[in-house]
Amino acid sequence: MRFACQSAASALEPVRALLLALIVAMTATLAAPLPSAHAQNTSFGGSFINPFPKGDVHKLRIVGDYFASGLGWAMAETFTGKRTLTLERKPIILPAIRRRSFRAKVSELVTQLRKDGVTIVVVMTGGGDQGRMHLENGGKFAARTSLWRREYARRVDLLIKQLKQQKIAVYWVSLPVMRKRRRDEMARIVNEIVREKVYLNGIKFIDAYARFLSERGRYEDFGADLSGKRRRLRERNGETLTAAGNLKLAHFVSREITRDMQAARARRAVPLLGSPVQQRAIAPLSSRQGGAQKPGWNAAVRKGLRRDGRRAPRDQRADPGQVKIKVRAADGRQRIRTIKLARPAISASVISLMTKRASRARAQKLGDTITRDLDGGLTVMSSITPASASGVDGPKKQRLPPTHTAFYRVLIKGETLAPKVGRADDFRWPPLGASDQRSRAVAPRGGVPRG
Repeated sequence: MRFACQSAASALEPVRALLLALIVAMTATLAAPLPSAHAQNTSFGGSFINPFPKGDVHKLRIVGDYFASGLGWAMAETFTGKRTLTLERKPIILPAIRRRSFRAKVSELVTQLRKDGVTIVVVMTGGGDQGRMHLENGGKFAARTSLWRREYARRVDLLIKQLKQQKIAVYWVSLPVMRKRRRDEMARIVNEIVREKVYLNGIKFIDAYARFLSERGRYEDFGADLSGKRRRLRERNGETLTAAGNLKLAHFVSREITRDMQAARARRAVPLLGSPVQQRAIAPLSSRQGGAQKPGWNAAVRKGLRRDGRRAPRDQRADPGQVKIKVRAADGRQRIRTIKLARPAISASVISLMTKRASRARAQKLGDTITRDLDGGLTVMSSITPASASGVDGPKKQRLPPTHTAFYRVLIKGETLAPKVGRADDFRWPPLGASDQRSRAVAPRGGVPRG
């Protein structure tokens, strides 16, 4: 019996070792930080697009196969008149990823993009990746096999990494839904591989497949364009997009790029983000560094002028003083006490706010002044129109106490005001007056008969 127990225990040793290895592997996987777009893209100070392009103009190029040809035309139409971005209608043709010469084509592409100074690239390819995978040594992998998927993922990863090494913001557009079942299945396989590599490398993925699905989740030739009209979005071959379809796809791509360009523009004002030469080129910081200031409200206050041209008060300097008063001490004698008066400095902008006038003849009625302290010793002052108890302006106007105003009740105390009858926020059911309307609708034309 003891020998049988020892044999069973020795037989379980490999199983225990395997379970321990699995636990260690799972712990390491969970402990490792997941890669994200924000974590991967840290070369631009947190923004996806470089905030300091050469000449303050971004250069965008479309890269891909025949899908990219239609998208390039639509993107050029979408960005027409945009001064901070240049785009060529003709895309850079990239052969199918499954081709034998793919690695050499990627090297040529990177050299061309570096020469042109491109900062943004939109990739849309995969239409020709429906067949076998051709290797550089002459070998081939059948489509849809595990070897085909592995090699395709490796080549997609190679393309993305080569573009990122050139400090280029990459946007990868997926393949749209297709009419033929076999072609559509292959498009979903390609999109699945690309989506994973895009996520791991921290670039942007734009899902065109979901954008062109019908309400029933199927392929349809017709659909809603940008104006909401029902038009043909797909060509008769069941794959490529029409002009209206390309404009619709370009809308989603350009919206993502425009959003990132605005975020990059906002990052330009972050201190120490760019080099000293780049920081001197930023307009908001030029005034701090002694540059010429644009004429505005602050400059007018410093010059002593209002918006209407009249003389405005200047900065009031600090003027502390003292007052001597006579007080009676505990012993009954009178003594003189000195009280210091604190008169702090007041900015001219605050004086102008508190003494503003609606016109030359009538003074402006100021509301409640709310102040908020900011970092760096700055204070923001806001004026809120005073509320009245009767709701009527005039000499008999009764001003509400500060704790009874709508501002204090809603934004400070967090109360919910009672809705007015018939207003959009009146959700009571049945609504007030519904019974009277129902009785009038049921009553005969001559009125309710008397008893």
